[in-house]
Amino acid sequence: MRKIKLKIVAIPPAIEERDGDYYITQSAVSFAAVILRFKEGLSPEAIRRECFPSLPLVKIYSAISFYLSHREQVENYLQQLRQEEDELQQQLLTQHPEFIKTAEEYREHNGIQVLQKAAELPSLRNLFADVRADIEARGITDEELEADINAAVAEVRSRL
Repeated sequence: MRKIKLKIVAIPPAIEERDGDYYITQSAVSFAAVILRFKEGLSPEAIRRECFPSLPLVKIYSAISFYLSHREQVENYLQQLRQEEDELQQQLLTQHPEFIKTAEEYREHNGIQVLQKAAELPSLRNLFADVRADIEARGITDEELEADINAAVAEVRSRL
């Protein structure tokens, strides 16, 4: 019996250089963005689903494979990007010191509002537990369940 021959073809590169930066080929997504999500603990599937749904999964895997095979080189590249971003941020804050005050005021004002609203809302886990217990106790239909869910969503939205 003859063994099946596989047509092994080189996989096209998933990373390309444009103006000194690296991107996933044929996309606007930076290589660094994919790798940072991976380093945050996201799986390739989660990166695609939650962050970059337009990227083919094979390109995400290929980019991660390159990172894992060239970790030191990529880590140096990422460190360089962080330094460039820090320098740019410092330059902007030096040129526009009012940004600091504005950002701090915004953060303080909105942070307090968000915390106050969060304290007023029941946790989602408790909300779902209450709904599940009510469903079991009442033996409600799918239509009644949908109405209850819509009412709960409306209540949460009204508190935001």
